[in-house]
Amino acid sequence: MSKYEFMFRLEKAISSLSEAEKADILNDYEEHFRVGLEKGKTEAEICESLGNPEDLAASYFDEQQGKNAPNVPPYQQASYTPYNNAGSNKSSSAGGRALVILGAIALLIFVLIPVASTLIGVLVGFAGAAIGLCVGGIALIVSCFWVAENILLLLASLLIGIALVALSILIVIGLVYAVKGTVWLCKKLVVWYSGLLKTI
Repeated sequence: MSKYEFMFRLEKAISSLSEAEKADILNDYEEHFRVGLEKGKTEAEICESLGNPEDLAASYFDEQQGKNAPNVPPYQQASYTPYNNAGSNKSSSAGGRALVILGAIALLIFVLIPVASTLIGVLVGFAGAAIGLCVGGIALIVSCFWVAENILLLLASLLIGIALVALSILIVIGLVYAVKGTVWLCKKLVVWYSGLLKTI
């Protein structure tokens, strides 16, 4: 079991408690995971040492019932046992996993793929612009020697051609960094998405 699944099940099991009580309990177990990870334990080992989230939640409800009804004999106190029914537990777990799977697929289709496609389209567009500017600048530099009628027109054509070539070089340099950034972002997204799928 991963930390995400443990905390998800625990939060769901204590959902009927007050917000303050839930926050205290969840923060307490976040601290358990932080300390365990610092000691070199895996999330699965920490989860195993903590026990079943539903059983832990039941213990909090038992404590709360004891506080609310101190004068009632133990055999008359109703015990709260959330998720003790195995079939119900499996059903709710399967339903939660199905929702996570659908959410992951929707995220991939409606967010990750469109964002990646847009970034690639923008990079291709800038690459085309850089090629066009470079070719145009070189053509202007070469043609000015045959078309220019005077020295001023020759110099103007040369300067414009050189400026176009320089601009295309700047765009290419920017594209190199943009491609590196896009590759880095895609790697991060793949790692994050893979981690999300592992929690299912």
